[in-house]
Amino acid sequence: MKIQAKYILLFALAASACSKPSEEEESTVRARVSVQVVELNRGVIKDELTFSASTLYLKRNVVSSPIPSFVTQVFIKLGEAVKEGQVLYQLETKEARALGSQAIMLDSSAASFGKIIVRAPASGIISTLDKQQIGDYVLEGGQLCTIAESDALAFAVNVPFEFSAFAKAGMKCSLILPDNSVHSATFTTLLTTMNALAQTQTILAKSNDRVFLPENLIVKVLVARIVRNLNRCYLKNRC
Repeated sequence: MKIQAKYILLFALAASACSKPSEEEESTVRARVSVQVVELNRGVIKDELTFSASTLYLKRNVVSSPIPSFVTQVFIKLGEAVKEGQVLYQLETKEARALGSQAIMLDSSAASFGKIIVRAPASGIISTLDKQQIGDYVLEGGQLCTIAESDALAFAVNVPFEFSAFAKAGMKCSLILPDNSVHSATFTTLLTTMNALAQTQTILAKSNDRVFLPENLIVKVLVARIVRNLNRCYLKNRC
């Protein structure tokens, strides 16, 4: 009987030990995660296509010398933005160079004799600078520089043919420049040639903002393909 009572006591102790949860189990059971609805927001989901494009100027003005002359002053630099009527060069004719200071000594009114001022015919960017050294000789009609008109800035967008339906004349797009600035633009003219290797067609886009950019700058073009309305509620978890 004593042995049987001993086994009964041991069994009761073991059962009580198994039924008692540990502190770690208690903390796990007591943990709660509360979910709270914060607000209901209404917005849109946009499915956008990303194309690559490069800048180019559709219209350029060649600035040339009206007569054979020497370059005496250059007031511009390559890539500089200029305005219509701005002074670009000062030239001196061969006759004025031959007379030198003697003409001024004989007649003070001859100080401007043989001096030619060349001005910008239109606003734009200096895309080529053919004569930039003082003392260079230029023939009549010789090219001094080229001005790419700022109003003729265009973006040549390379569009895969399967996405041509999303890039037609009159459609809107967004330009992302390398400095991450964003400008709205509109597709204007679809060119008839395609890249045989990449199978992309070029369409021109024009920025709705007035920007001065160098030629051959690579930019990103975003085109919205699908826009869906969305109602969402945000959940905030608190432990």
